[in-house]
Amino acid sequence: KAEEYYLMASEVDSINPYPLYNLANFYNNQKLYQKAIEFYSNAIAIDSTEVRFYINRASTFENLERYNKAEKDYLKSIELGPKDKLAYYNLGDLYEEHLNEPEKAIAQYLKILEINPESSRAFNRIGDAYVKSYRNEKAEEYYFKAIKVDSLNPYTFKNLGVFYQNQNSHEKAIQYYSKAIEIDSTEIYFYYNRTTPYEYLEMYDKAEADYLKVIELEP
Repeated sequence: KAEEYYLMASEVDSINPYPLYNLANFYNNQKLYQKAIEFYSNAIAIDSTEVRFYINRASTFENLERYNKAEKDYLKSIELGPKDKLAYYNLGDLYEEHLNEPEKAIAQYLKILEINPESSRAFNRIGDAYVKSYRNEKAEEYYFKAIKVDSLNPYTFKNLGVFYQNQNSHEKAIQYYSKAIEIDSTEIYFYYNRTTPYEYLEMYDKAEADYLKVIELEP
């Protein structure tokens, strides 16, 4: 029924790009990515200035592993909306996760900080990208910057826990996982992550307690 009414809307007002955009989103949610791209492109043909049309088509290109086309659309969306943080996040993620270019990802996340210098999320993403580029001191620096702007974001403490765990600093890992749990005691992955350094340090009773807590939270 949703598809039927979106199609009817596009036929009633053929110069309105938004029914086409809504259809594209519908197909995207159904994982009909090629059809989604077709309708995003039709919407863009009517209005080539709407940032969200390009961002959504780019993410659909990513789903099809057409990364060069995704990059082109993200860059176009930034050209049209240079203050749109989502475009920078998505382009950074494309560089970091799919194109193995963490330095380019960092450049995008830094642009977000120009828009919002208090973005804990951007600081965290920069930290993650520095880890992937094997620049651990810079990663640690940006994780702590994330804490400075938002000391109640549990995921920053989780990220530091993972960071120290990968450095074999298991006591520090436990410290930061525990801080994440102190802020949000309902997130099962904080407990699950903490079991690893507990086991490495042969603190098996504590590891068992965390496993049991995970089961309690998500039976």
